[in-house]
Amino acid sequence: MLVEANKIEKKCSISNKFIISVLEQAGLFFKKEKEFPEELSVAIVNDKIIQKLNSIYRQKNKPTDVLSFKDPAQIVVSWPRIKKQAQEQKHSQKKEMSFLLIHGFLHILGYVHKTKIQEDLMENKTQEILTFLKKKNLLK
Repeated sequence: MLVEANKIEKKCSISNKFIISVLEQAGLFFKKEKEFPEELSVAIVNDKIIQKLNSIYRQKNKPTDVLSFKDPAQIVVSWPRIKKQAQEQKHSQKKEMSFLLIHGFLHILGYVHKTKIQEDLMENKTQEILTFLKKKNLLK
């Protein structure tokens, strides 16, 4: 899977290399389980941009932390939300970025969280991937 990262929000201090590595490793995690896109792009944006996208595609006129699109495969992440949520959760911005990238990636792979069972499955899969990333020394 070819991953491309674009920082529209220039204040993002997490490297493109890290973002790409997280998604490449998530792809390796699923290598035998799921069919995933050949190409995936990531955009790191501000709240104004993600709010506009959220309004257009989800009819929710408020900022959100992550959006994902299947065709073409794209994940859009809000840098201000990452900073805020990392602080609230008392963990690193890299961990929050990883969590949101994985969340968006799972949506692209067809995971949803409309029911409690689906939500639990998605949360469990997220934790499995985060553990996998720790073993690969991407997260501490």
